[in-house]
Amino acid sequence: MRAFVPLTFALGEAFQFDWSEEGLLIGGLFRRIQVSHMKLCASRAFWLVAYPSQGHEMLFDAHTRSFGALGGVPRRGIYDSMKTAVDKVSKGKGRTVNARFAVMCSHYLFDPDFCNVASGWEKGIVEKNVQDSRRRIWLDAQDCLFHTFDELNVWLGQRCLTLWSELPHPQYKGLTVADVLELERVEMMPMPNIERRKEIKGNEVLLSNEKAKRVLGFKPAYSWTAEVAVRSDGFAPASWKVAVLAPCQ
Repeated sequence: MRAFVPLTFALGEAFQFDWSEEGLLIGGLFRRIQVSHMKLCASRAFWLVAYPSQGHEMLFDAHTRSFGALGGVPRRGIYDSMKTAVDKVSKGKGRTVNARFAVMCSHYLFDPDFCNVASGWEKGIVEKNVQDSRRRIWLDAQDCLFHTFDELNVWLGQRCLTLWSELPHPQYKGLTVADVLELERVEMMPMPNIERRKEIKGNEVLLSNEKAKRVLGFKPAYSWTAEVAVRSDGFAPASWKVAVLAPCQ
């Protein structure tokens, strides 16, 4: 017989992270958007950010925005074996962690913890948040008009803040999620106050003299004219924009 022990978490101990896919009109077009969910395990405070895809740049941006909104960094992050975090799943808890993901964890100084395969209940707090958000957030979003992802994310942030103050905490009777978050912020690590740029092998793009240049390995793919490609000396992918750097003539 299998037994399950309810998980309990100390303040500042851990967060859980997951993605969901939602359908919404943005700029007059129906889109399947990717939504990051980060939820603190103790206070149950959560933060949602919407993106066009689940690439590394979106993953990193989601952590930066979420930690900033939640007011700190817990000591441990709980994930499933998503492709942007795990290159290879071995027997048991063995994981070959993606190099870029490992750099992000090192930057924020938290330890990643990966669930067993097909064991979604091990991050059940954020799994439930995905389901709850469809009732608490996305039904209301259907009645709103969003021209851009920026507008949507501003609205999502305001909705999260409102829900923190409205939702009672499931364990601490008489306190809201916002009340317990204030206690948890004292126990979390601070956000890094010095911006550091990490260069990871595999991000550098070599340019050649072609009529058009396409960068492979990123989704979506990017292209530009041959004239720029010949002179370009840098490529900097980010979550919302791409910068192609060329030396001055």
